Amino acid sequence: MRLLRWFLAGSVFLLSACTRDLEGAPCPCADGYECCAALNYCYPRGLSCPADGAGGTQPTETAGSSGASAGADTAPDSGGSRTDGGSAGAFDGSAGAFGGSAGKFGGSAGLHDVGGAPPDAAGAAGEAGAVEPLSEPPFALVATQHNDNARTGTNLNETALNVSTVKQGSFGQLSRRPLRGAVFAQPLVAPDVALPTGGTRDVVYVATMANMVYALDARNPERPPLWSRMLGPSIQLPDPKIANGSSQIWHEVGILGTPVLSLSYGALYVVAATKDGDEYAHTLYKLESSTGDLLSAEPIKDPNFVSAEHAQRGALTFAGGVLYVPFGAYEPGSNASGWIFRFDSNLSPLGGVRLGSPGDSGVTMSGQGPAADNTSSLYFATNPGYVAASNAPVLGSRVLALRGATGSTVQELLSCTSAVNCPSSEFGSSGPLLIPNSNELVLAGQRSLYLFTRGAGGSEDPPSLVQKFRASLACDSGQACSAAPSSPVFWPGSGQAPKPRLFAWAPGDLLRSFEFDPGTQRFVCNAASYDSSCKPLASSPPGDSDDADRHTLASAAHLSVSSHGSDSGSGIVWAAHPYTTDSIRNPDGILRAFDAEDLTLAWSTENAGTRLGPLAPGATPTVSGGRVFMGTADGIGSKVTFWDKDVSATPALTALGDDSLLLAWTVALPEMAAFELTRSTDGFHFGNYRTIADPLFAAEPALATDGTRVYLAWTSNAPPGRPVRVAMSTDWFEHYDFTKSKIASATPGPLAYDAISAPALVYGNHRLFLAFHDENRIFVLSSSDGLSFDTSTIIPVGYSSYETPALAYAGGKLYLMSPEAYGYMHVYVSADDGLHFSAPTLLPVLTRHPALLSFGDESGNQPDLSLLFSDITDYDDRQRIKIASVIDGDFSQLVRTHRFEGELAQIAISAARFRGAWYMTWMGAPDNRHPNVARYSPGELVTYGMKPAP
Repeated sequence: MRLLRWFLAGSVFLLSACTRDLEGAPCPCADGYECCAALNYCYPRGLSCPADGAGGTQPTETAGSSGASAGADTAPDSGGSRTDGGSAGAFDGSAGAFGGSAGKFGGSAGLHDVGGAPPDAAGAAGEAGAVEPLSEPPFALVATQHNDNARTGTNLNETALNVSTVKQGSFGQLSRRPLRGAVFAQPLVAPDVALPTGGTRDVVYVATMANMVYALDARNPERPPLWSRMLGPSIQLPDPKIANGSSQIWHEVGILGTPVLSLSYGALYVVAATKDGDEYAHTLYKLESSTGDLLSAEPIKDPNFVSAEHAQRGALTFAGGVLYVPFGAYEPGSNASGWIFRFDSNLSPLGGVRLGSPGDSGVTMSGQGPAADNTSSLYFATNPGYVAASNAPVLGSRVLALRGATGSTVQELLSCTSAVNCPSSEFGSSGPLLIPNSNELVLAGQRSLYLFTRGAGGSEDPPSLVQKFRASLACDSGQACSAAPSSPVFWPGSGQAPKPRLFAWAPGDLLRSFEFDPGTQRFVCNAASYDSSCKPLASSPPGDSDDADRHTLASAAHLSVSSHGSDSGSGIVWAAHPYTTDSIRNPDGILRAFDAEDLTLAWSTENAGTRLGPLAPGATPTVSGGRVFMGTADGIGSKVTFWDKDVSATPALTALGDDSLLLAWTVALPEMAAFELTRSTDGFHFGNYRTIADPLFAAEPALATDGTRVYLAWTSNAPPGRPVRVAMSTDWFEHYDFTKSKIASATPGPLAYDAISAPALVYGNHRLFLAFHDENRIFVLSSSDGLSFDTSTIIPVGYSSYETPALAYAGGKLYLMSPEAYGYMHVYVSADDGLHFSAPTLLPVLTRHPALLSFGDESGNQPDLSLLFSDITDYDDRQRIKIASVIDGDFSQLVRTHRFEGELAQIAISAARFRGAWYMTWMGAPDNRHPNVARYSPGELVTYGMKPAP
């Protein structure tokens, strides 16, 4: 029942980016949106206001045409790509074409099984539909992990992306959509999803480790979700009952495996891992794909199945009307065993198949789903067993098939024996790929690639090994090396005489392609022996980095392929991988695009000067409709440490719109004390330094901007007392003035309050707020013009403290965080711009000067808040940087606490939002007094595509 209550409490439907103020004032907007005051309407930042005054009308969307011929699915529920399809539901390129009031998408409607809008869509769409520009390419269906149940990883219906368009300058990042939770699952795409009020949208579905499922507009993912769902509380790590934890999962377990979409049933099937109190569970959900409505839910259980010990890492498979859910272990050495649970389309259990004894034969395959053919046979690989020799594994490190009418007969296809000559740990880290138009499948082992026949249910057609060859030329045949722990992908080739290719990128090697001969049903190798070394085509040397180690990978690359049929020059291999294999934090990722014919590098995030962000293991590109969708993990990336700068206090951070990220810190010069300031236009490269000297300054600086002016505040030791000073500049401190406050005579005078702490600054709702401590109070001042502060807004709200307070403005509320002398932090909230504050809430952490991050208003009620802080407890976590979620505005019970391994901060942290992302800065600890700045991701959907013409 508690799980059900969580589910209902987390239900979120189509949400508005804008809510009308009761008094008719300009609307408050979510992050990433701006208010058009003339229309009281929110529109995406970066566009012009849809109307500039009288006579303007709120723009509405009209129904779009369905595009080209409808086309058909390759097979029901197979996940096959549509041969062609309508593409409606995009937005007109002109400003102001974003449709009617958000939040009008209630009701229910199903998905169409074939492309194109329903016949009456043009007349029924109304405000919910959209005009489809002729220049927008149609989206192709991606209903399952790696595109289809054969797990080829290929979209052959991509009309916009090819070797002539995917290049630096014309292709790049289009948007970043913050999410709640890391994305391990591959995003899925459905074209022409029928909306409840009529019309269609192209939808991208994203599931996260916070047990959130999002349905986003595929053409404009930064818009508010079409719907979103929370599927219960995730499992917080470390957790004592999850065997050995996981070195590649950092702080929570939720939706780990890729869901599957069924067009026939208009449903998205997804498994969420939850912990409610002491109850662990894996639950299979069936969600209505156009509304997110809960159609059914079924706990996954068996008397021998211990949910806390099992990871649902492999993608779900829907084949022949049966839904397959694989399970394995989080880490080697646990008591978990392999399982395949089976359900019908309505989630009625069909039984579970246990694969071996405890400690044996998990099914994880680095996130790949089991493959299925048109005979309803299921193919998968198992992890090695780690039981004692006296209890040797029976089904570990094997390639297996489920056969029979009930899908419960297990057949062994391949195992490591003296005849095959491979180590016992060879299989399980990747999944089988069914070669199209053949009875063969290929699998990447730890050292070699294996091609073998699938066999059948009877002994008259047993499986047999056809070829075995090395996937990596970085190791010889006698060397134990990791060949390709991620699953390879298959492309049928291009041109009048296409040459089918298998692509694999092994750690320590380059991206390679292996030619497949359809006539001989073999890969083209140097020798006839199945243990030969095929000579593959390799990608060029680095090309996008001077560091070859970033091109020859230290960890697995996860691949996808796109092309427009067999059109020459249309094939692109997409590869996503981390810079490093650091297992204790989320490493930065890279996305690369290669010409599928010759493997020359066409484009990369590195060459484009952007950062993909933290990347979860197994994160796979989804390519459809001229877009590439990538999910990121939660964590920090693009970290910069200023090794040549020694600072004496916590740095400050703010953003001047989308133009610059501004950073300031305190330095001690030989002749005087000063503040040094620097800025970056991309969040990574800093320059344009400035120095502001104050021989009597004290404590750390504070920064804020109003979009045109930059404010720098500090506490000075200038006698008498310790006045707070605020410098204002419009030209990056080439020139600056000091702001003032009104005294009793109403004449502006010096801002000369006797402060005992450093100040805090924030700008919100057209006001600049300043806070600091005196001997026994906290003062909050505000300014409407940024030039003078009004003393009438001073509000005593707390206790005496020498520690710096923190200010934040989010969701129309001003937040004041005030630390006591012993580090106990109180939070005060004001809904009227600092005139009145709520009673204080004591934070359940010990910290000083935290930062409050707002990730937009997706619930329609309150922004999704997170608290970023440096832990000052006296045990192992001392000075550890952490971030925790604030659920429903309740600061007394922080949840989903994420600790950044290897990152320590002295005392305080500052943060700012820049270009839709949060950046954080801190001074290192314990003896590292250098300033650091890094980009924080809560988990994001990053979209790449053709960049608009300047």
